[in-house]
Amino acid sequence: MTKLIGILSGKGGVGKTTLAINLTTALSLLGQDSVLIDADLTKANVSVHLGAYRCTTTLHEVLWQQKSIQDALYLHPSGLRFVPAGISLYHAKNTTPELIKGLPAHTKGIATSVILDGPLGASGQLPAFLSILDELIVVTTPDLPSLSDTLRVLQEAQQHPVAIKGVVVNRAHFNAFEIDQESIAAMLQVPVLSVLPEHMSLREALKKEKPLVSHDPHCEISKAFKKLASRVIDEEYHAIIP
Repeated sequence: MTKLIGILSGKGGVGKTTLAINLTTALSLLGQDSVLIDADLTKANVSVHLGAYRCTTTLHEVLWQQKSIQDALYLHPSGLRFVPAGISLYHAKNTTPELIKGLPAHTKGIATSVILDGPLGASGQLPAFLSILDELIVVTTPDLPSLSDTLRVLQEAQQHPVAIKGVVVNRAHFNAFEIDQESIAAMLQVPVLSVLPEHMSLREALKKEKPLVSHDPHCEISKAFKKLASRVIDEEYHAIIP
């Protein structure tokens, strides 16, 4: 059975795509049959993060019924399997929010866990995207503007039959100016799945166009991604030796 797990954020810059890439890679390391799909049809970023700038077939062509999803499935050197969305202005202009509703028909049997890097919460694509999900994870940073936007995404999600797994607090500095984990959980009324620190290793992995969990598998943030992956599939975490 294929499960569609959406990754959303209320605003840009909180690390949504980075989380989606590393979570999918960590799931693969756990032995899960997993695929990442860039489901932001107007502001796609997955292929840019992974250095895959010249993908000849993308999710857009699949949804336009021009290609099969197997034609758009690529293998990153890290072992990550992913389906990019088109990054050109042509792709962005020739789409509608409703187009994403055709995605589930194409993903049947492609993997057990399909991670969807979704649109920003302020996007008009949000309702259609939420309507296709089985589960949802929302990414936020520990500050009031981001949490306010996150709350709006969660309120919209509650209008759809999607299971909300919880939130990931990203780019944390663990100082007195940030909202603490307990307050975040109380404010959003959903579990905090993980708190991930801001760290230069993430920027280094981005520059090298690799998932952090494969670029530096033994660092603390990579371990945190693997623990999060275990929690997403409701399994006890055991240290992974890549």
